[in-house]
Amino acid sequence: MKCNACGMEAIDITAHLFQCKVIKASVKAQQAIERAKARAAWQNLKDVILPRLIANKRRSPIRFRLEKSDRPRYALVTVDIARLDRAWRLTDSYIRPDEQADIDERFVLLAAWIASRPDQLIPAPRVLLKDERPLPLFDDGRRRFALSRDLGYRTIKIAVPREQVGQFRKVFGPNLSKPSEKPKRATGTGRRPV
Repeated sequence: MKCNACGMEAIDITAHLFQCKVIKASVKAQQAIERAKARAAWQNLKDVILPRLIANKRRSPIRFRLEKSDRPRYALVTVDIARLDRAWRLTDSYIRPDEQADIDERFVLLAAWIASRPDQLIPAPRVLLKDERPLPLFDDGRRRFALSRDLGYRTIKIAVPREQVGQFRKVFGPNLSKPSEKPKRATGTGRRPV
């Protein structure tokens, strides 16, 4: 039989097609084209869509929900992103703000997905405390947390084990007391002793 791709005569055409250099080259070329298209689309997301999301001051908040399977063991807790980020920075799983979009296309795809569905609830990041020190361990959702941080949100809801709710509120909860407008007066009469 004759190969339609390269024109060579072959006794076992099936074996020849498996080894045919013309077919392999065309498959590799097609794969390279697909990879180039995917890279261009990802670059567009990274360079165009993500900066628009970050610059949008009137964006709606990211709304997190607790997964049905997590409800018996976890509870939603509002945390201060900056406080949790400072503690997370001390762990091995930390994602720096300047490297996030460069190392993982899932981050950019998540940002685009959230931008296209602003009112949809998404699963809350699952975080727990390891050791005696309050070091957060992300069981799931570290990219969702990093995206919230990079988009400039101050607080978000995360899923934490029910037995650690108090610790999370104490260590990472938002500071609800607002600073006083006027400085406090010193106690005493304000006169110098004679």
